[in-house]
Amino acid sequence: MFIYDITNHTPVKKQVLTVPNTYHGITFDPSGLAFYVSSGMGDTPFDNQGNLDPARSGGDNIHVFTLNTTTGLWKQSTELALGHLAGVGLDVEPPTGQQIPVNERVAVSPCAAGVAISSDGKTLVVANYYNDSITAFTGGLGNWTKLSDLDLRPGKNDPAKKGVPEANIRSG
Repeated sequence: MFIYDITNHTPVKKQVLTVPNTYHGITFDPSGLAFYVSSGMGDTPFDNQGNLDPARSGGDNIHVFTLNTTTGLWKQSTELALGHLAGVGLDVEPPTGQQIPVNERVAVSPCAAGVAISSDGKTLVVANYYNDSITAFTGGLGNWTKLSDLDLRPGKNDPAKKGVPEANIRSG
């Protein structure tokens, strides 16, 4: 990530921060002292040939960057682990052999995607791609606590909605 100072109308590059892997999630803490970046499928999910290797990823997480107000430089702080080791897709029954979870069959792993923060900076929510869920953290900068995931698949949180198409849930 490139950090620019744009206070004088001409951008001045101040810093370059690296992230091993990411998707398309970034959000800024309302305090102005931190920002959060999603890790996609984890920090190093690929082997040296570029093949997906979920065992290497360390799991999906959120990178936390904080501002040193004395130096004006950003540094990476402790990551927020989501703890998704496998997707929640249906098992696929191959013609022979054991069942293989769908996400493994199509070579995908859980993925920290979009990330958002509340206006008071006390709640952080992550969209979990390939898991059809969201993960919420509470507490605020330096004090984050992970809550349980909210499974967004119909019928998982409300058994009365099992098998009901999503469009019917929204309109009904």
